[in-house]
Amino acid sequence: MLKYPQYKLFYLLLSLICTHCTSAQEVKTIKFDELTFEIENSEQEIKLINFWATWCKPCIVEIPVLEQKNKEADVLLVSMDFASQKELVNQFVKRKEIESRVVLLDESDYDSWISKIDSSWSGAIPATLIINTKTKKRIFVEGSLTSEILNEKIAETRQ
Repeated sequence: MLKYPQYKLFYLLLSLICTHCTSAQEVKTIKFDELTFEIENSEQEIKLINFWATWCKPCIVEIPVLEQKNKEADVLLVSMDFASQKELVNQFVKRKEIESRVVLLDESDYDSWISKIDSSWSGAIPATLIINTKTKKRIFVEGSLTSEILNEKIAETRQ
């Protein structure tokens, strides 16, 4: 009945591999105005905006903590890598199988926009802005987040 079963298995595996490869997101390069729009618009109650870079070890360690929140929050990872390193960021996202949305911020004059994210931000990364879209409460955290701290901060926005 099955004359060439190995071919069917081959095509099944090939289609699975191709599906997986095409599902990797393409990192979009944005300007600060577009980031502002992203920050102000969300359909979920909790919005997490994380500023990170591929060269920042604490940032990389923190990404899985943020990835765990994808089902309950709108997670946006904002890469601070140079725009010329977009392919490096794309490869990193693919290799780490990051599911959160990732954008590359193309703004070299950091002083012109950092204080617009939060007046207390020194510019150090990782940094995370947590917004409750219903209460409009915002909490900014400069430095690494553990799962426990992130949960506490999200709970604070709900009070």
